[in-house]
Amino acid sequence: MISTLNWNPERGFELDLDVEHEGVVLAMSAVPVPADGTIELSGGVELHRLDVLFKSQATVEGEPGQVHECTVTLKGDALAIDAKVEDVETGEIARVQVSVPVDLPSGVPDKGGPRPEPEDEDELDWEDETTLEKMVVQPGDRTPGPAPVAGQEPSAKGLQALLRALVEGPDLTDEVEIPREPTAEGVAPPEPQAQPEPEPEPEPEPDDAEDQSMTPEGEALGLVQLLVRGDNLELEDDVEPRDLVDGLVGILAMPFSAERKASMLSEWLLEQDAVADLFIGDDDLAEILEQW
Repeated sequence: MISTLNWNPERGFELDLDVEHEGVVLAMSAVPVPADGTIELSGGVELHRLDVLFKSQATVEGEPGQVHECTVTLKGDALAIDAKVEDVETGEIARVQVSVPVDLPSGVPDKGGPRPEPEDEDELDWEDETTLEKMVVQPGDRTPGPAPVAGQEPSAKGLQALLRALVEGPDLTDEVEIPREPTAEGVAPPEPQAQPEPEPEPEPEPDDAEDQSMTPEGEALGLVQLLVRGDNLELEDDVEPRDLVDGLVGILAMPFSAERKASMLSEWLLEQDAVADLFIGDDDLAEILEQW
């Protein structure tokens, strides 16, 4: 078991972790620790939710896992870890409670240092490359985490590639050489025959979603409209479905199970001032997301 507690005068504590406990393997890379010094850390602090989601990787009995909560407590020369890891396949929660040795870096104050603040989900732009780098990519000058094993959850860089693919779509820049049919020596290939120009197809009439179903914004808008039409979502007066699109795009792009995204989506919708009420349970919402 390995733990490294780094200290930066501008950013504060950052934790690198690699532990195994009762079939659960848990690794973290450069996760901010919200404590301003050793006194606060000795009382125990809970790591921020988004940092835990995007800068951790876990397996449960060799199957992909997802870290939901993690609390760290400094106890002398050791760091106590208390984490909850979900088995993605079964939904069961495994508890990881271990104590690992740790060396405090020089310059760590008792109190008064910088304390990392949690990210505001409403302000994150998942289409922005800077956001992906900040939330997913491991910072430089770090000891790399364990190499991925077949069947395990993708690493943080793998999640970055997944999110980038969701946002940018496939890479079509590679050129493909088309083979030519061989021709007899000295005989010029025949001139290509002019093909008649196809008749232009009539343009489809725009619908309420403005035919944006292939874009992340169009998918998010279509989902809100579906929930409203099915009386599953009630919006406040003078609120349009499009007003919820920006926040919804980031949730739909997350590489989680439909059940996990349904829970996050329900919680997020109920927190919005634009939403009057939500009349659909997480299980029914997960079924919709699986087909979306």
